Amino acid sequence: MSRRGFPGGAGKSRLAGFGDLDLAATRGILTGPFSGPFSPGSTSSPKRPEALPSGEKPALINRYIEPPEDGLTRYPTFRSPQGVLRGLDYLGTTVFAISGTVTAGQVGMDLLGCIIVGTITATGGGTVRDVLLGNTPVFWMHETEYLWMCLATTVGIFFLWSYLAERGVRDDMALLNWVDAMGVGAFCCIGAQAGVRKGLSNVVCVACGMLTSTFGGVIRDVLCSRPPRILFSHCEIYASTAVLGSAVYIATKAAGLPPVVRIMSGFLSAVALRVLAFTTDIRLPTWTQPSGAAVGEEQLEEMEAQSEAKKIHLGGD
Repeated sequence: MSRRGFPGGAGKSRLAGFGDLDLAATRGILTGPFSGPFSPGSTSSPKRPEALPSGEKPALINRYIEPPEDGLTRYPTFRSPQGVLRGLDYLGTTVFAISGTVTAGQVGMDLLGCIIVGTITATGGGTVRDVLLGNTPVFWMHETEYLWMCLATTVGIFFLWSYLAERGVRDDMALLNWVDAMGVGAFCCIGAQAGVRKGLSNVVCVACGMLTSTFGGVIRDVLCSRPPRILFSHCEIYASTAVLGSAVYIATKAAGLPPVVRIMSGFLSAVALRVLAFTTDIRLPTWTQPSGAAVGEEQLEEMEAQSEAKKIHLGGD
């Protein structure tokens, strides 16, 4: 989930993942929330970009149009790997919102409950990451398109899921699993990038990727009174795939490979393991528990029974 950068020190700011901008070096051509001649109450006359020394223009312009190696473009684009990753981020946000909405509807939540849980599922991982990294306000408070995507998705799924279910659409169908895998692959790379931009150690960067990919689902399961799926082996592995993708991203960065290789390697490794997991039912080992001794055993059995039924109706029979 990026995500957006925030003030990094006196005289500097970040512009939507485009790295540090030295406000003094801009010579008064920045607009919007930044300080300078365009700020509220200012009576200064802005200097034209042509006033900049010729050697300074390219560097300044590149800060606007070129994303950092370990960052994203502001919006999706095919002009750079970071722009493609942003598009995959949008895709992952949508499918995670679908997952949260369906889960909330399954346990009987109303429209508002489904909207809240669906939005948390899509943005919760990035929110936890940003809070831990000190990036506040968190990304979706600035990049509000994520909220609009979640709202449109959750409301649409709430009213259409029963219709879709009657026509054979299921929450475990191959298409949704594949798109979900792509979301995990994108989110783990974005989370790892966030750790890299903070200058954190490799293991913490990998943890940031895992948090971004999975903790929205953890919060979803807690709100829906279900055992968090990444902590139990009643389903195939999930968080482990995000760990692999993040680790591959960090390893390729350490090897000095270009951004396109880092993003492709991290993304594809996470997707490949996730697809292998749900097609061959790969699970992590657990302790052998005496009959009736496992914590949450009744809940797990109920979830397995519901999984067998694979029939979810929102808003009644």
